[in-house]
Amino acid sequence: VGYLVSVFLWVLVVYLPERNQRQILLDNLKLRYRLFKQDTLNILLTAASVEHDQALRDRLLDHSEFKAFFRADNAKQWYAAQNGLESRPELIADLFFELDFLSREVTYYLSKVVVKDEEAHALLKRLTEHIERLKYSSVYSYEPVKYLTNFLFEIHARWDFISGQRQEDIIEKMILTA
Repeated sequence: VGYLVSVFLWVLVVYLPERNQRQILLDNLKLRYRLFKQDTLNILLTAASVEHDQALRDRLLDHSEFKAFFRADNAKQWYAAQNGLESRPELIADLFFELDFLSREVTYYLSKVVVKDEEAHALLKRLTEHIERLKYSSVYSYEPVKYLTNFLFEIHARWDFISGQRQEDIIEKMILTA
């Protein structure tokens, strides 16, 4: 009887609250990632001086639409976005603001939840480390727009400059696995 009562209390006091907290934190992380992608798209479209609305932004959330839009006409829109960022440092600051939000959410999630999948944990840690390097490392300070936009292109287009096109959003996959 004592053992059954202990197990019952453990489920009520430990297991259920931890499971609920994990789900809340996971939902918040998924939401932050989706908002990150939406907000960075808005900034890139603004930098490219493209009149845009929510419908265009939502369409560009699809990686193939993103690539088609920004790679069309010899990447005219992509270079316009990069040039717009160069001429408007406040937009670069806005991008770093969004990166910081994402990094903080990932860090908070990792500090509160035990991630059992080693690959997911490693990728999420590398993501936060890369964001910190983009913000503070002298290696990236020479041409910050180039490095920043390359990073964003990899995320939005599901592109890996080493292995090419990825079929799935690796960050989203690792968030769901975490």
